Amino acid sequence: METYTSPIKLKLMIDPLRQKVLFAEVGKDFVDFLFTLLPLPIGTIIGLLNEEHGMVGCLGKLYNSVENLSSTYLLNPDLDRDVLLNPMSPVATADLLNLLTQEEATDDESSHDEWNDDNESSDKQSSDDNESNANSDFYICVSCLSKSNAKERVYYVTDNSKSICPGCKAIMSTPAAYVAPPLTEDEISFREGSYVKDVVTYIVMDDLEVRPMSATLIMAMLKEFNVKDVSSLIEKVVHLGNEEGLKLLKASLQSESALSAAFLVRKEA
Repeated sequence: METYTSPIKLKLMIDPLRQKVLFAEVGKDFVDFLFTLLPLPIGTIIGLLNEEHGMVGCLGKLYNSVENLSSTYLLNPDLDRDVLLNPMSPVATADLLNLLTQEEATDDESSHDEWNDDNESSDKQSSDDNESNANSDFYICVSCLSKSNAKERVYYVTDNSKSICPGCKAIMSTPAAYVAPPLTEDEISFREGSYVKDVVTYIVMDDLEVRPMSATLIMAMLKEFNVKDVSSLIEKVVHLGNEEGLKLLKASLQSESALSAAFLVRKEA
Protein backbone atom coordinates (compact mmCIF):
# COMPACT_ATOMS: atom_id res chain seq x y z
CA MET A 1 0.00 0.00 0.00
CA GLU A 2 1.21 3.46 -0.81
CA THR A 3 1.97 5.47 2.33
CA TYR A 4 2.86 9.03 3.08
CA THR A 5 5.64 8.21 5.56
CA SER A 6 8.23 8.67 2.82
CA PRO A 7 8.99 12.34 2.14
CA ILE A 8 6.86 13.91 -0.59
CA LYS A 9 9.03 16.37 -2.52
CA LEU A 10 7.97 19.41 -4.50
CA LYS A 11 10.13 21.70 -6.62
CA LEU A 12 8.69 25.19 -6.28
CA MET A 13 9.19 27.97 -8.81
CA ILE A 14 8.98 31.19 -6.81
CA ASP A 15 8.67 34.80 -7.88
CA PRO A 16 10.48 36.63 -5.03
CA LEU A 17 9.16 40.07 -6.00
CA ARG A 18 5.55 38.96 -5.74
CA GLN A 19 6.29 36.54 -2.89
CA LYS A 20 4.33 33.93 -4.78
CA VAL A 21 4.73 30.33 -5.90
CA LEU A 22 4.08 30.36 -9.63
CA PHE A 23 3.89 26.59 -9.87
CA ALA A 24 5.41 23.40 -8.52
CA GLU A 25 6.90 20.41 -10.31
CA VAL A 26 5.67 17.32 -8.47
CA GLY A 27 5.45 13.58 -8.75
CA LYS A 28 2.56 11.17 -8.59
CA ASP A 29 2.67 11.04 -4.78
CA PHE A 30 1.81 14.73 -4.31
CA VAL A 31 -0.98 14.62 -6.90
CA ASP A 32 -2.46 11.58 -5.16
CA PHE A 33 -2.23 13.48 -1.87
CA LEU A 34 -4.20 16.42 -3.34
CA PHE A 35 -6.82 14.19 -4.93
CA THR A 36 -7.29 12.30 -1.67
CA LEU A 37 -8.33 15.53 0.05
CA LEU A 38 -11.54 15.55 -1.98
CA PRO A 39 -13.35 12.58 -0.35
CA LEU A 40 -12.51 13.71 3.22
CA PRO A 41 -15.74 14.24 5.23
CA ILE A 42 -16.29 17.85 6.28
CA GLY A 43 -16.38 16.82 9.96
CA THR A 44 -12.93 15.26 9.63
CA ILE A 45 -11.55 18.41 7.99
CA ILE A 46 -12.92 20.66 10.73
CA GLY A 47 -11.54 18.34 13.41
CA LEU A 48 -8.06 18.51 11.84
CA LEU A 49 -8.03 22.29 11.55
CA ASN A 50 -10.13 23.48 14.45
CA GLU A 51 -7.69 23.39 17.36
CA GLU A 52 -4.32 24.76 16.25
CA HIS A 53 -5.02 26.13 12.79
CA GLY A 54 -8.36 27.83 13.45
CA MET A 55 -11.29 26.91 11.24
CA VAL A 56 -12.50 30.12 9.65
CA GLY A 57 -16.25 30.59 9.17
CA CYS A 58 -19.30 29.14 10.89
CA LEU A 59 -18.45 25.45 10.57
CA GLY A 60 -15.89 25.65 13.36
CA LYS A 61 -18.55 27.04 15.69
CA LEU A 62 -20.98 24.35 14.57
CA TYR A 63 -18.37 21.67 15.31
CA ASN A 64 -17.78 23.13 18.79
CA SER A 65 -21.53 23.20 19.42
CA VAL A 66 -21.80 19.44 18.85
CA GLU A 67 -18.70 18.90 20.98
CA ASN A 68 -20.05 20.94 23.90
CA LEU A 69 -23.78 20.15 23.72
CA SER A 70 -25.01 18.39 26.83
CA SER A 71 -25.81 14.69 26.43
CA THR A 72 -29.24 15.50 27.80
CA TYR A 73 -30.28 16.81 24.40
CA LEU A 74 -28.88 14.03 22.22
CA LEU A 75 -30.92 10.92 21.35
CA ASN A 76 -27.84 8.68 21.44
CA PRO A 77 -25.06 10.78 23.03
CA ASP A 78 -22.00 8.59 22.37
CA LEU A 79 -22.99 7.43 18.90
CA ASP A 80 -24.44 10.72 17.61
CA ARG A 81 -21.49 12.81 18.78
CA ASP A 82 -18.95 10.38 17.34
CA VAL A 83 -20.76 10.10 13.98
CA LEU A 84 -20.85 13.89 13.62
CA LEU A 85 -17.38 14.75 14.90
CA ASN A 86 -15.47 11.69 13.66
CA PRO A 87 -17.30 10.54 10.54
CA MET A 88 -16.21 7.45 8.68
CA SER A 89 -13.65 8.24 5.99
CA PRO A 90 -13.11 6.25 2.78
CA VAL A 91 -10.39 3.59 3.05
CA ALA A 92 -8.26 5.54 0.59
CA THR A 93 -7.88 8.46 3.02
CA ALA A 94 -6.35 6.43 5.87
CA ASP A 95 -2.71 7.22 5.06
CA LEU A 96 -3.57 10.85 4.34
CA LEU A 97 -5.06 11.19 7.83
CA ASN A 98 -1.91 9.60 9.26
CA LEU A 99 0.23 12.24 7.58
CA LEU A 100 -2.00 15.09 8.76
CA THR A 101 -2.10 13.88 12.38
CA GLN A 102 1.34 12.32 12.95
CA GLU A 103 4.21 13.99 14.73
CA GLU A 104 7.14 15.04 12.59
CA ALA A 105 9.68 12.20 12.39
CA THR A 106 13.45 12.56 12.49
CA ASP A 107 15.50 11.73 9.40
CA ASP A 108 16.54 8.42 10.94
CA GLU A 109 12.94 7.55 11.76
CA SER A 110 11.79 8.48 8.26
CA SER A 111 14.44 6.27 6.67
CA HIS A 112 13.57 3.42 9.00
CA ASP A 113 9.85 3.77 8.28
CA GLU A 114 10.46 3.90 4.55
CA TRP A 115 12.54 0.72 4.70
CA ASN A 116 9.92 -1.07 6.75
CA ASP A 117 7.10 0.08 4.48
CA ASP A 118 8.89 -1.21 1.38
CA ASN A 119 9.48 -4.63 2.92
CA GLU A 120 6.31 -5.12 4.94
CA SER A 121 3.57 -3.34 3.02
CA SER A 122 2.31 -6.35 1.11
CA ASP A 123 2.29 -8.55 4.23
CA LYS A 124 0.50 -5.84 6.21
CA GLN A 125 -2.17 -5.39 3.55
CA SER A 126 -2.81 -9.13 3.44
CA SER A 127 -2.97 -9.27 7.24
CA ASP A 128 -5.37 -6.32 7.40
CA ASP A 129 -7.68 -7.90 4.84
CA ASN A 130 -7.71 -11.24 6.67
CA GLU A 131 -8.30 -9.55 10.02
CA SER A 132 -11.17 -7.56 8.57
CA ASN A 133 -12.79 -10.72 7.24
CA ALA A 134 -12.22 -12.59 10.51
CA ASN A 135 -13.91 -9.84 12.49
CA SER A 136 -17.07 -10.02 10.35
CA ASP A 137 -19.77 -11.72 12.46
CA PHE A 138 -21.80 -14.20 10.39
CA TYR A 139 -23.68 -17.27 11.55
CA ILE A 140 -25.19 -20.36 9.93
CA CYS A 141 -27.48 -23.18 10.98
CA VAL A 142 -25.41 -26.27 11.79
CA SER A 143 -28.58 -28.33 12.03
CA CYS A 144 -29.30 -27.91 8.33
CA LEU A 145 -25.73 -28.86 7.43
CA SER A 146 -26.04 -32.18 9.29
CA LYS A 147 -29.18 -33.31 7.46
CA SER A 148 -28.90 -36.31 5.13
CA ASN A 149 -30.24 -34.30 2.20
CA ALA A 150 -27.96 -31.31 2.95
CA LYS A 151 -26.93 -30.87 -0.69
CA GLU A 152 -30.52 -30.21 -1.69
CA ARG A 153 -31.24 -27.70 1.04
CA VAL A 154 -31.27 -23.91 0.88
CA TYR A 155 -28.77 -22.51 3.36
CA TYR A 156 -29.21 -19.27 5.25
CA VAL A 157 -26.67 -16.82 6.68
CA THR A 158 -27.29 -14.18 9.35
CA ASP A 159 -25.35 -11.51 11.22
CA ASN A 160 -27.33 -12.15 14.43
CA SER A 161 -26.45 -15.24 16.47
CA LYS A 162 -30.01 -15.38 17.88
CA SER A 163 -31.75 -15.61 14.51
CA ILE A 164 -34.08 -18.54 13.81
CA CYS A 165 -33.37 -20.68 10.73
CA PRO A 166 -36.30 -20.44 8.28
CA GLY A 167 -35.60 -24.04 7.19
CA CYS A 168 -35.55 -25.99 10.44
CA LYS A 169 -36.39 -23.38 13.10
CA ALA A 170 -33.12 -23.98 14.96
CA ILE A 171 -31.03 -21.10 16.33
CA MET A 172 -28.38 -19.94 13.84
CA SER A 173 -25.49 -19.63 16.27
CA THR A 174 -22.62 -21.38 14.47
CA PRO A 175 -19.95 -18.81 13.44
CA ALA A 176 -19.08 -18.66 9.75
CA ALA A 177 -16.11 -16.95 8.09
CA TYR A 178 -16.76 -14.59 5.21
CA VAL A 179 -14.31 -14.97 2.32
CA ALA A 180 -14.03 -11.78 0.29
CA PRO A 181 -13.50 -11.98 -3.46
CA PRO A 182 -10.11 -10.83 -4.76
CA LEU A 183 -9.87 -7.11 -5.41
CA THR A 184 -9.66 -5.79 -8.94
CA GLU A 185 -6.78 -3.51 -9.96
CA ASP A 186 -9.13 -0.51 -9.85
CA GLU A 187 -10.31 -1.40 -6.34
CA ILE A 188 -6.72 -1.85 -5.13
CA SER A 189 -5.74 1.56 -6.55
CA PHE A 190 -8.71 3.21 -4.86
CA ARG A 191 -8.00 1.62 -1.48
CA GLU A 192 -4.38 2.73 -1.69
CA GLY A 193 -5.35 6.30 -2.51
CA SER A 194 -3.63 6.01 -5.87
CA TYR A 195 -5.24 7.94 -8.70
CA VAL A 196 -2.73 9.06 -11.35
CA LYS A 197 -0.11 7.17 -13.32
CA ASP A 198 3.57 7.55 -12.53
CA VAL A 199 4.47 8.26 -16.16
CA VAL A 200 5.15 12.01 -16.16
CA THR A 201 6.05 14.91 -13.91
CA TYR A 202 3.02 16.98 -12.99
CA ILE A 203 2.60 20.74 -12.67
CA VAL A 204 0.54 22.08 -9.77
CA MET A 205 -0.41 25.75 -9.89
CA ASP A 206 -0.61 27.98 -6.82
CA ASP A 207 -4.39 27.48 -6.88
CA LEU A 208 -3.87 23.67 -6.99
CA GLU A 209 -4.82 23.20 -10.64
CA VAL A 210 -3.07 19.99 -11.77
CA ARG A 211 -1.76 19.37 -15.28
CA PRO A 212 0.81 17.06 -16.89
CA MET A 213 4.11 18.87 -17.39
CA SER A 214 5.26 19.87 -20.88
CA ALA A 215 7.62 22.46 -22.36
CA THR A 216 4.67 24.15 -24.05
CA LEU A 217 2.85 24.48 -20.74
CA ILE A 218 5.90 25.95 -18.98
CA MET A 219 6.38 28.55 -21.72
CA ALA A 220 2.69 29.46 -21.61
CA MET A 221 2.78 29.91 -17.83
CA LEU A 222 5.90 32.11 -17.92
CA LYS A 223 4.18 34.27 -20.53
CA GLU A 224 0.98 34.40 -18.45
CA PHE A 225 2.94 35.56 -15.39
CA ASN A 226 4.85 38.07 -17.54
CA VAL A 227 8.22 36.57 -16.58
CA LYS A 228 10.80 38.10 -18.91
CA ASP A 229 13.90 36.92 -17.07
CA VAL A 230 13.71 33.31 -15.89
CA SER A 231 16.90 33.77 -13.84
CA SER A 232 14.96 36.12 -11.54
CA LEU A 233 12.89 33.19 -10.29
CA ILE A 234 13.94 31.07 -7.32
CA GLU A 235 13.82 27.29 -7.50
CA LYS A 236 13.30 25.64 -4.12
CA VAL A 237 12.83 21.97 -3.17
CA VAL A 238 10.56 21.44 -0.18
CA HIS A 239 9.02 18.47 1.59
CA LEU A 240 5.39 17.95 2.55
CA GLY A 241 5.08 17.10 6.22
CA ASN A 242 2.39 17.29 8.87
CA GLU A 243 2.54 21.07 9.30
CA GLU A 244 2.67 21.83 5.57
CA GLY A 245 -0.14 19.35 4.89
CA LEU A 246 -2.46 21.06 7.38
CA LYS A 247 -1.53 24.51 6.08
CA LEU A 248 -2.25 23.33 2.56
CA LEU A 249 -5.60 21.85 3.58
CA LYS A 250 -6.62 25.08 5.32
CA ALA A 251 -5.39 27.30 2.47
CA SER A 252 -7.25 25.20 -0.09
CA LEU A 253 -10.51 26.18 1.66
CA GLN A 254 -9.70 29.87 2.02
CA SER A 255 -7.33 31.01 -0.68
CA GLU A 256 -6.47 30.80 -4.36
CA SER A 257 -2.76 30.80 -3.44
CA ALA A 258 -2.60 27.55 -1.49
CA LEU A 259 1.02 26.64 -2.27
CA SER A 260 2.25 30.11 -1.33
CA ALA A 261 0.29 30.00 1.93
CA ALA A 262 1.67 26.57 2.87
CA PHE A 263 5.32 26.90 1.87
CA LEU A 264 6.28 30.61 1.86
CA VAL A 265 6.98 32.83 4.81
CA ARG A 266 5.49 36.19 3.93
CA LYS A 267 7.79 39.19 4.40
CA GLU A 268 6.26 42.30 5.85
CA ALA A 269 6.16 45.21 3.39
